[in-house]
Amino acid sequence: MSATSINLEMGISLKVFDDTLPNASAPYEIIKTPDGYQLTYNLLSINIKLVEQFPRKIAGLTIPVTHVELIFNEHSTADIEKYMLRFKRYFHRGGG
Repeated sequence: MSATSINLEMGISLKVFDDTLPNASAPYEIIKTPDGYQLTYNLLSINIKLVEQFPRKIAGLTIPVTHVELIFNEHSTADIEKYMLRFKRYFHRGGG
C-alpha cells in the first residue's frame, strides 16, 4: 500500500485542534512534531501537517483557519474511511 493524502481547510485554531486530536484519533498514539503530529497504531501511521492561515473576517466575525494535511501510510481505503468518520465527528462544529 502507498500513502494517501487528504487536505482540509478547517475553521479552527491550532489550540483547539491540539485539544481535540486525542479524542478524534483514538486509539492512535500521538507525537507532536515541528509541523504537526505523527500518529501510530500497530503498523499504521498518519502524518498530520498543520499550517495556520490568515483568519477569515466576515462583518464583525473573525474565524481562524488552519490548513490540515493528513498523510495515511499503510492504510486500506476502509481504514481511512473509518478514521475520517471519527475525525470529522470530533471536529464538527455547530452552525446554522
